[in-house]
Amino acid sequence: MADIALIAKDIRKKIYQIAHWAGGGHMGASFSMADIISVLYFDDVLKYDAANPACEERDKFILSKGHAVILLPENIRLLLMLHTKHNWHGLYSR
Repeated sequence: MADIALIAKDIRKKIYQIAHWAGGGHMGASFSMADIISVLYFDDVLKYDAANPACEERDKFILSKGHAVILLPENIRLLLMLHTKHNWHGLYSR
């Protein structure tokens, strides 16, 4: 099981870096979603299979908070890293 607080912190860092690189953005909206996304995806709340994204049995997440869209690319990157051989070398494992 991953350390959710560390994942949320890492997501916030990346959100800041992306917004800084882009010259602005709605960081507050994305920051407020970092904990929610971390729990849903990294604490086994949502049912999904990263190796089989087309699985009909998966849960679907719809983000209707458009100003928080900046957090989605980072969340996808983290999911891919955790579910491949490049999983931070156990950084977020207990």
